[in-house]
Amino acid sequence: MAQPASSSIPVEHWATTPEQAHLLLRADLHPLLLRLMTAPQSASELALALGCTVQDAHYRLRALERAGIAQVVETRARAGRPIKRYRMRSDWFVPFELTSAETLLEFLEQQNQPRMNTFLRHLFGHLQAKRETLGFRLRREGEETSLVISTASGRDPLEDRPHLMQWTELRLTPDRAFQLMERLGELFEEYAQDDEETTFTLGLFLGEGALH
Repeated sequence: MAQPASSSIPVEHWATTPEQAHLLLRADLHPLLLRLMTAPQSASELALALGCTVQDAHYRLRALERAGIAQVVETRARAGRPIKRYRMRSDWFVPFELTSAETLLEFLEQQNQPRMNTFLRHLFGHLQAKRETLGFRLRREGEETSLVISTASGRDPLEDRPHLMQWTELRLTPDRAFQLMERLGELFEEYAQDDEETTFTLGLFLGEGALH
């Protein structure tokens, strides 16, 4: 694999095999990876934190160890098998060339589409409980069209739940777009401080170009 002569990310932080790339980019492993990046973890500790079986945690840890991602940093003797605790480096760079994607577009889709599908499944679960006819409402709003999910009576079927699903085209200079990014980042930081039981997912997309 070709590597740049110089990089702000140290070469030793690069993934070096397709197996490493596959495991590091698996969205379902990210809660486990985060815990391993934060502090040494045993299989039983991971199982308790992630709500999986100890056997499943062992299986994932062995896969990460074989790939050279996680290492045993502590072994505690006890009756029977010793308890092993694993840790992994907290910073990784996964080059596109190590992934199974044939194009950069496919590479981005592989990471973002599963998250979008999960978000829509959460949304669909709430909609299933509704007893009204549901559909999409397309209408003109000024010089634009809007397409929103709606009941036959014209109501938002999720009006009783906090949610946001909207695409908007903005006319901005690059400087104004950067200002918007900064303000959204400040809002993220402000609301990320709440320690509540209910989990919400927020995804925002901003990029140059029109939707149609």
